[in-house]
Amino acid sequence: GLLGGLAVLLGAPRIFNRYYELPASVLLLAGVAFLNLRRDAGRWRRFKTLPVFGLVLLGSAQILHEAGMPGQSYRDAYGMVQVDVQREGRVKVLLDGRTVHGLERLDDPLAKVAYYQPESGIGRALAVARRGKPTLKLGVLGLGVGNVLAYGQAGDQASIYEISPKIVRLAGPAAEQFSVVRRSPARTEIRVGDGRFTLEQEGKQGGKGFDLLLVDAFSGGNLPWHLLTREAFATYLRNLDYQGYLVVNATNRLPVDRLILANALAMNLCAAVIECPGADNRAVLGPLERHSVFVVLCRNWAALDHPEFLSSARALLVPGAPPTGGALAQKMAAGLASARQVQPWTDDRNSLSRLLLLSASAPARY
Repeated sequence: GLLGGLAVLLGAPRIFNRYYELPASVLLLAGVAFLNLRRDAGRWRRFKTLPVFGLVLLGSAQILHEAGMPGQSYRDAYGMVQVDVQREGRVKVLLDGRTVHGLERLDDPLAKVAYYQPESGIGRALAVARRGKPTLKLGVLGLGVGNVLAYGQAGDQASIYEISPKIVRLAGPAAEQFSVVRRSPARTEIRVGDGRFTLEQEGKQGGKGFDLLLVDAFSGGNLPWHLLTREAFATYLRNLDYQGYLVVNATNRLPVDRLILANALAMNLCAAVIECPGADNRAVLGPLERHSVFVVLCRNWAALDHPEFLSSARALLVPGAPPTGGALAQKMAAGLASARQVQPWTDDRNSLSRLLLLSASAPARY
């Protein structure tokens, strides 16, 4: 088991650019089984050949599936992504399986596309954060293509935390495939490594004082649980300006926004869940824009009390909010009810079971 794990973790990413090790192992198993069958003279020999034949079919089908995936593949110890050129060569897309991790218009690399359109939660949060400030100090966990840097302006400082050297090679300042980071007017610093660990070290040195910190480090459709715990949120807050915004991309098959609200309630934070498009956010998606759910968090009601948030939010969480009526009260009630559906995650206690049950009863859009 140890040797197999090391082979998959260290050997396979250097040998293969796709996930060929599993079908190769299945075919190897079929070969060993076939050699054993040759020494078996029993009357059940012909029936034993059926599962061997099934293994051959399974391994061959998986190899053909991997070979037929679109685009050019890149792989390291942190996973595999594909870069695919679509729409008659006008758009370049970064894919992790079926999940889009960003895209770039080749004729306009700084277009605000994918999950980052101006009507999205991150677009609205950046618009509010920039009011009254000539420049912004931004933090981003998860590089992707770097689409959020399309909002960068001259004088802005952006610190990007990315665990995969492969992604930095594809989309960083000296990128091989994508040019958003290189073309953005913002001054960009790339920190390679686990974003939470790096921020913990920086927090011990006084923190970064971000005006806005975006957590967008999902791997495919998988939840990076260690980035969604109360301890992780405490680390984010230590690196956030007191009036700053913590924005988490909650676009997922599971109702991740409810988990984030549960953490916010436990930590006495205000929050707005902004779906784009949604019932309260009548955005119209263009051909290169995608449905998104972002949760915007801040330390006080004054920072959240803005039309960009209140009018477009699907739900609001405001501990100790002033009494209100009408639609705003309904959104606050919805936010509080959602927060109470999930137990906050910690580094010692977290479970997907409750999110899975909630998703089964009311599947999230994805």
